[in-house]
Amino acid sequence: MVPDQVTLTVLLHLILCCTADSSVKVELSPATPLFRVGDRQQLTCRMSKCSEKMTFSWSSLEDKPLYAETQTSLNESTLVFKSVNKNHENRIQCKTTCQGVPKQAAVRVRVYSFPKDPVISGHDSLVLGKENTLTCEVSDVYPAEHMTVNWLKGDEVVSTQDGVYGIKSIQSKYTFTPEINNTGQTIRCQATLSLDGLPLEERTRETTVSMTVLCPPVNTVVSVSPNNPKENEFMNISCVSDSNLTNSLVLSKVLDGKETELESGDGPRVSVTYHKANFSHSGVYVCKTTNACGTQTDNVTVTVGIHPLEVSLQPDMSFIPVERGSSMMLSCNSSGCPHAQITWQNVTHQPLLNWTETQAFISQLGPWTVGLEDNRTFICEVECGSVVKTKRTELKVFSFPSEPIIESSGPFLEGKVTNLTCTVRGVFPVDCFHMQWLDGELELHSVRGNFSNKLQNLSLTIPFKPKDSDQNKTFTCKVSLKMGVVSTQKTASTTLAVHYPPKHTTINVRPQTKLNEGETVTISCQTKSSPEGYVTLKRVQNGEETKLVSSNGTQTSFTISFTNMSHSGIYVCEATNKYGHQRENVQITVQAPPRNVTVTVYPSKEVQEGGTVTICCQSVSFPPSDITLRKLDSGNDIYSSNGTFLLVNLTSNDSGLYQVNATNALGSETEIFTINVMSKKNDDSNIYSVLLRKLNSIDFIIPVIGLGVLASVASSLDCIRRAKKKGFYELTDGIQETV
Repeated sequence: MVPDQVTLTVLLHLILCCTADSSVKVELSPATPLFRVGDRQQLTCRMSKCSEKMTFSWSSLEDKPLYAETQTSLNESTLVFKSVNKNHENRIQCKTTCQGVPKQAAVRVRVYSFPKDPVISGHDSLVLGKENTLTCEVSDVYPAEHMTVNWLKGDEVVSTQDGVYGIKSIQSKYTFTPEINNTGQTIRCQATLSLDGLPLEERTRETTVSMTVLCPPVNTVVSVSPNNPKENEFMNISCVSDSNLTNSLVLSKVLDGKETELESGDGPRVSVTYHKANFSHSGVYVCKTTNACGTQTDNVTVTVGIHPLEVSLQPDMSFIPVERGSSMMLSCNSSGCPHAQITWQNVTHQPLLNWTETQAFISQLGPWTVGLEDNRTFICEVECGSVVKTKRTELKVFSFPSEPIIESSGPFLEGKVTNLTCTVRGVFPVDCFHMQWLDGELELHSVRGNFSNKLQNLSLTIPFKPKDSDQNKTFTCKVSLKMGVVSTQKTASTTLAVHYPPKHTTINVRPQTKLNEGETVTISCQTKSSPEGYVTLKRVQNGEETKLVSSNGTQTSFTISFTNMSHSGIYVCEATNKYGHQRENVQITVQAPPRNVTVTVYPSKEVQEGGTVTICCQSVSFPPSDITLRKLDSGNDIYSSNGTFLLVNLTSNDSGLYQVNATNALGSETEIFTINVMSKKNDDSNIYSVLLRKLNSIDFIIPVIGLGVLASVASSLDCIRRAKKKGFYELTDGIQETV
C-alpha cells in the first residue's frame, strides 16, 4: 500500500472512532438504587448506539465484594442481588467496550430495612396512680440513625426519640402516671425512616393501642344471709368485689385471733353455705380481695343462735393502762340469754355473779390491788347453750412511783471530770421509758430501757468537765413513759456550783503606790473563787510577813490614814480556799522631806591647828537628800555624795560657823555648828591617831546604851573609817539616810 493510502486509512479509522465515542453512552438503571433488605433486586448496564459486539465488566469501588451474580446478553449486563442485605451497600462500576472504545458508569447502592410495624407493650397493665412505662420497639431497622420514633396522644406528640448508628432495634419508652379516665384512650407509636428516594408510603409505620388502667379491688363486701340467722337454719356468707382485673377472693373466719381460710376463688364472688347453721358458726368472717394492684378487706360478725346473746366488758377497752398499786375492777355483762354461764379464764380473783331485772348477768372481778402479775390478758367467756362468746381486754400495768434522783460523783471542780447520774427507781415496763439529760432544750445523752418483766431502776450517767462559764448552769433529767394512751413524764434538775481555787487575784492601791508622807492610802485585795474562802492582806518586813487584815469572802481592804516612810515596802494579797491559793504583791513608796538632820564632828569640834576633822551629816528623807556644807562667812557650798566631809590641815582661818543643808524634791532642813581650830602646843601625841586606833580596835565597846544610840555610834564609826580611807580634804555630794 502506498503511503498516501495508509494515511487515508488511519484518518478514516480515527474519524470513525471519534464518531462512535461521541455517540455511545453507558446507562445504569436504576440510576439511584435504594434496595429493601430481603428483596431480589438488580442493576442493569446498557450501552446505546453500538451495533457491534460489546463487552461488560462489573467492579466494586469500595474495599468489599459485590455479593451478586452477573447475567450478560448481547447489549446489556445485569447484576442480580438474590436477597438484599446490608453488605450490598456499595459503590459499583460497570465498564463496557464498543468498537474497542471503553466506557464506564458508576452508582451508589443504598440499602434500608423497615419491615415491621412498631410493637407497643405495657399498655394493657397500667396501674392507677403509679408511674408506668410504655415501650415501643421497632425491629430490624437500617439505617437506624435515620429513624425517628414519636409517641402521640391524639395529634399531640408527647415523646420523641431518635435512632442511633449501629443498632438493629429501637426501643422508645414513655413514662407517665395514668388516671382512671385513661382507660380506653388510644396512644400511637409512629416510626419514620427519613431516606431520600424512599417512597412516602414506606417511610412511616405506626401502631395504635388502647390503654387499660388497672385499679385495686373496690366495693369489697362480705355479707350474711339471712341477716339474723338462727340455729339449724340455712345460712350463706358471701364476698363480692369489683375490679377490672381478675380478683383472688379469700373468705376466712377468725378463730382464736387468727384468720382460717374457708373458701377461695378468682371472683367476682366466693361464698360458704351452712345448710344447718349452729352456734359454732358464729364469729368474725373476713373477705380479702387481691389483684395485681392491691388488696381490700371487709369483715362481718355473724351470730347464730336462738337467743340474742350480747356480751360486753367494762371498761370496754382493748388495752387498759393501770398503775401498779391502784385499785382495779372488771365487769363482764351478758344479756339476751336467761341461762348464760360466765367464766373468767385463768384468774386468781374470785368473781361475783349478779342477776338483774333486765335478764342480764354481770360477773364482777375485783376490786383488787394491781400488781405486776396482772400485766396480761383477761378473758370473759359467756356460754348460752351451744353459743359461746368471749370478751377480752389486756391490762397494761405500769409503775412510775417517784421522781428521778440526781447524784454526782463529787464536787464540780473546774477542769476535772465529774459524773452526773440520774436514777429513777422501781419502773415498769422499763422498755417503755426514755431517759434524757438536757441542757435547756439540747439533748446531751439519752437511753431507753430494755425489756424486763420485773421492776427496774433506770440510770443514765454523763461525764461533765465544768468550766467557769458553766457556773449556775442548770441540767435537767427528764424521764418519759409512753405506753399506748398513757404518756407522762417527770423531771429533776440540778444547778451547777462550779468550784475552783482562787484566780484573777488583784491588789490595788488608791490613790497611787507613790505617796507623800501624811497622805491616806487604801490597799484593796480582790479575787474570784468558788467556794469563797478568805482574803488576807500582809506586809513584808525584814523578809517576814505581817498580817494586816483578813476577811472571809473574795475581797478585803486596809487603810493607812497618815502615812510615813515606815509604811514603805511590799504588800501581799493572798487569796485562799480549800482548793488552793493565789498571791499578788505591790510596792508602796512613801516620800518625805528631810528632817532630823544631825551633824557629828570627829574627833571633836575643837581641833588643833594642822589637824583633821571628819564631819558626818545624816537626815531622814525620801527620796535621798542632797547634802551641802557651807562656811557661813565664806558662802562657798561643798557637796558630798555620802554626807561625809573631811577637813585636813586646818588653820585658825577654818574656825567659825558651818551650815549643813539637806534638800530633796519635797523640802529641805539645815543644821548650824561651830568648829574651833586651836593653835598647836605640842605634837608629842596625835589625838586623832590615838582615837582612831581606839575606834579600830576590837576593845572599843559602847557601854550599856539604847539601840538608837548604838545605831548612831555605828554610823559614826563608818563615817570615821571612810574619812581615814580618803586621807585628804574633800567635800562631796551627800546621800540619803532613811530611818
